[in-house]
Amino acid sequence: MLFLISFLIFLGTATVSFLESTITVTDQGTVTSGDVSKYKDQTIELVITYANDVEIRSSAFNGFTKLTTISIQCPQLDIRQNTFNECSSLTTLNINTQSLNIEPGVFS
Repeated sequence: MLFLISFLIFLGTATVSFLESTITVTDQGTVTSGDVSKYKDQTIELVITYANDVEIRSSAFNGFTKLTTISIQCPQLDIRQNTFNECSSLTTLNINTQSLNIEPGVFS
């Protein structure tokens, strides 16, 4: 029972929000296309902040053609392959992390 309550409290703190043209992901260790795909045609800026490690799964932002700016802050960041494919407007990438793992083909 205590585990279930802790799990539900944890779920309540993670947020993916969209305001104007910015997706903001806070307190979420894994970002998938299911979390963000509904904002695909509207997103210009992506902001991810978390006090723990973050993994951005394969193809999470694939085809976000209007995305121009990415800002990520976390202790360790893993970006899986094809994550930012076809992000043809991307001009700015700001990553503040102590450890970075980028798989091949992330920005093709």
